[in-house]
Amino acid sequence: MWELASEGHGTHLTLRHTVQADDWAPKAAAGWHLCFDVATRLLDGDPVGPITGAAAMDHGWQELHDGYAADLGIEGTPLPEEHRAVR
Repeated sequence: MWELASEGHGTHLTLRHTVQADDWAPKAAAGWHLCFDVATRLLDGDPVGPITGAAAMDHGWQELHDGYAADLGIEGTPLPEEHRAVR
């Protein structure tokens, strides 16, 4: 769920993502991190397409996943192979 709220001269975005199990939290966080990287590049005038599947691995998905797992105190698990394929 996305929530937008006016805040000063800008907008505050809250994103809520329900995951199927705790070990999916760092996976989702890493994926959203890459989505926001894509959005930032678009807003900066340097658009790129979606970063998914194997391309996400090349853009640091695993390192992001591991960092979020550590921050959340969750033992991360590997991304299932079917989610690694380029879509």
